[in-house]
Amino acid sequence: MLAWLASYPRSGNTYVRMLLKHAFGLSTWSHHGDADRHAFGSDGLAQLVGHQYAGVEGEDLVLDLKDREGFHIVKTHDHPPTDDPCIFVVRDGRAAVVSYWHFLQDFYASDLTLEAVINGGVFAGSWSDHYIAWQPKIRPHTLLLRYEDITADPEQAVKAIASFIGVPPCGTLGHDFTNLRRMNGKFFRSGSNARNILELAGHEEIFMRQHGRVMQDLGYC
Repeated sequence: MLAWLASYPRSGNTYVRMLLKHAFGLSTWSHHGDADRHAFGSDGLAQLVGHQYAGVEGEDLVLDLKDREGFHIVKTHDHPPTDDPCIFVVRDGRAAVVSYWHFLQDFYASDLTLEAVINGGVFAGSWSDHYIAWQPKIRPHTLLLRYEDITADPEQAVKAIASFIGVPPCGTLGHDFTNLRRMNGKFFRSGSNARNILELAGHEEIFMRQHGRVMQDLGYC
């Protein structure tokens, strides 16, 4: 069986991968192949996250995993590749786009402006278009998790995941955000919505014009 772990970039996908690894003993694959290794910076962090190296990506990875026995969870930032079950993670769009902008600068030396990220001129497209493509509130066999809830109460998130995947937890996360920042301060930059939103100063009108409808639907306004 294949299930997706989907989110817009910088919305808590990696944190949920760690929950899956340490609370359930489940490693996860990436639809984007092994490019994550560049961001993790070490095999130690990849192991902590529970990243499975595959050597293939995209449709080839999906076909390979569907031929295997067992339960396989695949992280993706794409629009829905298939209609398989999904854990979808959403984060306040203001914080997500600012964090993604920093990620592109820090790891890919990008010269894109923050406005370009807000408008969706990036790999994952726009924050609201990505959410609308998945429609996690009404999509069948989909668990919607909020970054803000996951980080505030990881144990409750573990309970929700356990109920969704039908696997009882067997451990705990064991790593707070401070420890993660010590391991890789570029990847785990701050985790703070408030700090990211402050950086949106001067771009609020552009952001809300583009994403206000989805922000309101999610109760982030």
